[in-house]
Amino acid sequence: MTKIRNLSPNDTELERTIISSIVYKCPNLNNYINDLKPEYFYKKSYQDIIKTLKAKLKAGDDPSTFDIPEAMRKELIVKDLIDTTFITSQFKSDINKLKTIYSKRELIRLTMAVEEMISKNSRPPGEIKNWLSEELEKVELSGRDITKIQDIDLNFEDQYLDIENPKNVMTGFKKLDNLTGGFRPGSYNLIAGDRSTGKSTFILNMVNYMCNKLKKKVLFISMEMGYSEILGKLISINSGIDSFRLLNPLIKLKENDFKLINEARAKIYEYNLFLDGHAPRTDTFFIEDLYNRLGGVDIIFIDYLRLLAPTEKGYSAYEVITNISRDLQTLSKRLNIPLVVISTLNRKRHDREDKRPNLSDLRDSGNIEYDIDLCLFLYREALDNYDSLKENHYPGKVNPAERELELIIAKNRYGTDREIFKYDFDLQTGIFKEL
Repeated sequence: MTKIRNLSPNDTELERTIISSIVYKCPNLNNYINDLKPEYFYKKSYQDIIKTLKAKLKAGDDPSTFDIPEAMRKELIVKDLIDTTFITSQFKSDINKLKTIYSKRELIRLTMAVEEMISKNSRPPGEIKNWLSEELEKVELSGRDITKIQDIDLNFEDQYLDIENPKNVMTGFKKLDNLTGGFRPGSYNLIAGDRSTGKSTFILNMVNYMCNKLKKKVLFISMEMGYSEILGKLISINSGIDSFRLLNPLIKLKENDFKLINEARAKIYEYNLFLDGHAPRTDTFFIEDLYNRLGGVDIIFIDYLRLLAPTEKGYSAYEVITNISRDLQTLSKRLNIPLVVISTLNRKRHDREDKRPNLSDLRDSGNIEYDIDLCLFLYREALDNYDSLKENHYPGKVNPAERELELIIAKNRYGTDREIFKYDFDLQTGIFKEL
């Protein structure tokens, strides 16, 4: 018991972050003060702040007018924190962590109290047991909300049975949509393939269809491509002009090319499309903040998974990817919109005779194969047989075999999988067509 006596779990940095958020950034302060108790905090000065804020609220005063002492104010100014926007989900997550630490302190306190009762023989065992049971009931444990089936049924008709206004977001590829039903609300979807397969261009075809035909509001987070490159690819898809010619200033365009380009630009200008990807750190808290600042979106695309940061630290590459994947799965459910994420494959498939990717090729990517709802692999056989294509390759020309692409439905939580669709991938314009 000596070790337990020396334990008093606390995280003063977490406490400082929470108090700093409350003092400097928190909107609707009343909503959060009610849920906080002074004893959640280990540091007495932080307990005093919460006590004062709760007292002001109880007296009908505005808690945000509380002026903390100058010495404390300097302690709470954390530049990295002050310069960021308040993110509700991150704040709630921090509060849950704080409650968990407080619960551990309470359990240690009860353990020490029971030890003292037994050592001093101050109470009979039955009485100690009853006392401990009552005290354990008072210990707060942060957990998940439980949902009743009746609450789910209220949203079922709106989400799945409204034919006039379907909530699933279609991709624009009819065969794929007929089999999968499009991207479902709250789903976590993965599109994976080797480098140079065309993953980013493939999802830009989807983005173009969703913005142009479906008039959807789309958030595209790209940590791979620059904004001008994204626009250039969208112009190529809409105009049919070779993206290399479009983005190469040394190539002179014809008068008709400019006409097609400007028509494409005018169309894209009307898209409800938002781009991000230049932040120094992008995690799901940041993505949710973008979602809230935009007033919500219909779907989010992320290019690509390994460039995201986890909200919880991992001690190995496997743990990091597992944490990122779990963050994405949780975010899709919380926002109730589809997330579509790009990922790469490990290289072990190159050792097989049949080099088509399968779910085992994701096994170096944490628990991602278990978290995702839909997994689509893009496979171009030409990339595995490049040497044999060299003989028929000429500068500026594309061998027809290089345009052949297979889309493999490796996992579909809501229907049929292990289906393969053939596509023609125009490497010059970036246009994908189902065959």
